[in-house]
Amino acid sequence: MMFPFSKTPASVPARSVNGSVRVRRKNCRRMVTPVWKKTLLLSMVLTIVAMVPSLPSSRSLAEAKMDLPEIIMRMEQGIDIYGDDGDESCGNPDEEEDDVAGIFGGDGSSAATSDAPQALKVDPAKQEELDKYLESLDNIRKKSSEGEIPEISEEIGDALYNVGATYLEMSNGKDALSYFKEAEEIYQAVTDASLTEEERTSGGKQSPLAIDCIRSQGLAAEASGNLDEALTLYVTARDLQLLHSGIYHPLTALSHNNVGALHARLGKFSAAADSFVASVAVHQGADGNSTSLALVSAHVQLGNILGLGKKMVEAEEQYDTAVQVQMALNEGKGESADPIELPRLLEHIAQMQGRYKLKDLAVKTWKKEIAARKSVVGDLDMTIATSCSNLALAFAQNNKWDLALEQYKNAIAIVEDEKNGGAKTNRKLVVAAYGSIANINIGKENAQGALDALMTVVVLNKKLLGEDNEETAASLVALGDFKSNLKLSDEALVDYEQAEVIYESLLGEESLVLADLQIKMGNVYINLNRAWKAMQNYQDALSVRKKVLGKNHVAVGEAVAGIGMAQAALGDFGQAIAAANGAIKIYEKNGLPKDHPLMAQAKKNLESADHSDKHGAVLRL
Repeated sequence: MMFPFSKTPASVPARSVNGSVRVRRKNCRRMVTPVWKKTLLLSMVLTIVAMVPSLPSSRSLAEAKMDLPEIIMRMEQGIDIYGDDGDESCGNPDEEEDDVAGIFGGDGSSAATSDAPQALKVDPAKQEELDKYLESLDNIRKKSSEGEIPEISEEIGDALYNVGATYLEMSNGKDALSYFKEAEEIYQAVTDASLTEEERTSGGKQSPLAIDCIRSQGLAAEASGNLDEALTLYVTARDLQLLHSGIYHPLTALSHNNVGALHARLGKFSAAADSFVASVAVHQGADGNSTSLALVSAHVQLGNILGLGKKMVEAEEQYDTAVQVQMALNEGKGESADPIELPRLLEHIAQMQGRYKLKDLAVKTWKKEIAARKSVVGDLDMTIATSCSNLALAFAQNNKWDLALEQYKNAIAIVEDEKNGGAKTNRKLVVAAYGSIANINIGKENAQGALDALMTVVVLNKKLLGEDNEETAASLVALGDFKSNLKLSDEALVDYEQAEVIYESLLGEESLVLADLQIKMGNVYINLNRAWKAMQNYQDALSVRKKVLGKNHVAVGEAVAGIGMAQAALGDFGQAIAAANGAIKIYEKNGLPKDHPLMAQAKKNLESADHSDKHGAVLRL
């Protein structure tokens, strides 16, 4: 999973301080694994989108729906979910890096959680690491006070930085900020102390490690939700980096990206684009003719920003330029070039376009990706099935249902081909694809088409897994759910009863899965005006849920509410009122809001039962 802009959070082994022994310092710019280096087979599953609530639901990157703050987010609970945990890159901020922080998401954007500080969740392992660095800092300060090392030294700066970086990994931007600030002052003091008289006279020079600390302070401020402060710090770091390293240094590009990503987070897309244009210029080099993976990344990131700013033509130009740079790179490598790099780049671009709802562009790019991939791996490779399902999803997002169905069917044909092991080997992929076909038919309001797809899943599972199998039961429940939604209550009951037999055989009568099914069956019996049967199912579900989950669990409240509905249907309105009140009390204990569906239904049941009790009116369920 990759981000459009890159500025990676602190995470990776640090430079420890052990007397005179110094290892690498922690780094807030960790390199990100190139998106196209990862296996593609699993993404076949990730493209399957389940809109039927009871179906397994998983989404591709192209389908991910995020708010802008989430899009710009760089860190979640202190974990860099976009990076490679095995990467320990840090090094000297002055070192050249051809690909500063990875490809397509990798060279310098913000680490933040949300616009406001979040409740900290402490990872015991991370706390242990923090304690280690705090102890190391205490030891180095003690040695400094005893004269073993200078009062102003990089060792002290390293120790402070490591503590700050660990706090940042723990999503504690407030504490991280103070340690980064102190480290900055130490590093700059070390540099100042080493200046010649001539250098002092000319105004001195900036410590590259101090600049890195300012950039890290920006990460910490952003993680704390202090966006204005973060922007000021990023701009300061960028300006100092320009003075120290010049226009065409990779860390200058990283600094532009820091500023641009935060502008994007703030919805200032024009300002963000200006920063990413500057980043592109860095990677193009002084002569403007440089070609590198970092330049490919920069063009993709700029395309993402322009797309978010609704400048679609300009965005498409940047994506096309990224492809052209990649083709030039491949040409330069000659026979050593990996031909799959181009389709992998197109795949990534299409995912970004889908994520930011650049729907028409996503369709175009997935088509290009399929053509490019087929030219490399052939028509029946499993990765083509992945691409077809991604194109199907892009068509669906444009409400082009028939074209989406065609692509899902193409994907199924590839997966079921004997060359790839057939349906038996790839059952889960086939089942998931038929689930998506059901969803597409729901989108085009073709209930029969959706039913046919769900019934195909049941038939496949019975054939390949057998009738006495939990997944077979789950597919029966999914089919029953859809029939119930269509008010085909008798047919739904048949599917539920088959699943009930399987669950009882495999899981026993006190299974929560079985209790959930009994709630569904109770609802169907209510619709069929068979209140006594509904009552039996609700009571069985209540017994199991109460025993397993405790008397005040929300699921227990749901079962109690069901019993109230059955009592009302039987005309016992007094008991129905008591049951509805009991369910509401349980929901309130669990903090369910007034507009929660369970709470709203219970109150509706209460009002209806109360009205019927007072006026003898017919209860409407």
